[in-house]
Amino acid sequence: MDRRFLNLHVLISHSPSCLNRDDMNMQKSARFGGVRRVRVSSQCLKRVIRRSDKYRELFGDPSVRTRNNEALMGYLRSIPRFDRFSDGELKLVINSSGMQNSVVTPWMIDEFESIVEAVHSAIVEKNTPEDKILKMADKASPKNKTGDKDIDKAMEKAADEFKKAGVSCADIALSGRMCASGILDSVEGAMSLSHSITTHAMEAEIDWFTAMDDLTCETEETGAGHLNTQEFGSGVFYRYASINMDLLEKNLGGDKERAIDTAAGFTELLSTVVPTGKQKSFASYSLADLVLAVKSDIPVSLHNAFERPVSGDRRSGLMDPSIKALSGYRDLVHSGYGLDEESAVFSIRDTSLTERVGSLKELLEWIKE
Repeated sequence: MDRRFLNLHVLISHSPSCLNRDDMNMQKSARFGGVRRVRVSSQCLKRVIRRSDKYRELFGDPSVRTRNNEALMGYLRSIPRFDRFSDGELKLVINSSGMQNSVVTPWMIDEFESIVEAVHSAIVEKNTPEDKILKMADKASPKNKTGDKDIDKAMEKAADEFKKAGVSCADIALSGRMCASGILDSVEGAMSLSHSITTHAMEAEIDWFTAMDDLTCETEETGAGHLNTQEFGSGVFYRYASINMDLLEKNLGGDKERAIDTAAGFTELLSTVVPTGKQKSFASYSLADLVLAVKSDIPVSLHNAFERPVSGDRRSGLMDPSIKALSGYRDLVHSGYGLDEESAVFSIRDTSLTERVGSLKELLEWIKE
């Protein structure tokens, strides 16, 4: 793949559900084209993709995100390969890392292991007792690090060597990492992922639900044990992502083949993974009806295909008109701006978009070409 960007356009329909809620327990929404749309945030999509079984199958372990150093210590202590390191050694790295405990930050566990291994070797060489290591850890900070030049030098060297080898977690290579200071480096995300919105206007409905108390029912007490309401809705969602292939390759240590495999793998995840919110109550486990992949030299979103909200009738539904709107708008932009692009589309429905492939697997193979 020689183009700089891979642009992904996905149409997926969800039956009545409440996939992503706000602080008021209502469906997230946005106004676009003058009407209200249901929305699923990019943060929601990234998290559910990162924590999906398919992600682990494709990319291995994801990053671990926490703002709690004690929780991180507990997690590391649950991993057998960290048994050989003392608490003081682990705390030295955590407190010198530059991760602020007030912000949720992503950790690459193999990166952490490389650094703490270097710290361990330096401490063994200096024969430093554990009580002294713990005192050093309490005083360690991103600015002053451990206060021991030999240990600081070992940590920095291990961090640099890990960085040269490339980011090990695909989610950080794609979405990035922010580190203000300390031994860990920031990573600029190679991917832009939009909030997905419905292609049409959508006014939420309210489910007025009850929970019956089995035991009081038997004593002939009337009424429910619990009453509440839940907002829900259904619709066709447009998902859009643009991956900067040059930056992704750089984040992965210059490994072009891995960058292309990562982009193809993410395409599969974007087409098949759905948010987990309220799924025990709604079970809206859908796969995408259409996936359009475009190799381009610039990122181009097709949200404006739906600036005029799609409308359907009782016979056509909303997916076919959405596909038609997407196709028509893409043709207008493509020809109007003379875009030099290559594209392939997988769709389980009729579409005029090209070049048509017969399965998602074939689309992923096309991306790798």
